[in-house]
Amino acid sequence: MPLKKQETPLAEIKYQENQKGTKYNKLLKLSIQTIAEKI
Repeated sequence: MPLKKQETPLAEIKYQENQKGTKYNKLLKLSIQTIAEKI
């Protein structure tokens, strides 16, 4: 039962991230490019 209670907030967080998905995606791509360049 505790697992199910943890799943609900997680789903809400994922939904909120999807709402701002483009912003996060741009930041992620920038981070990946920076890391790739360092390697």
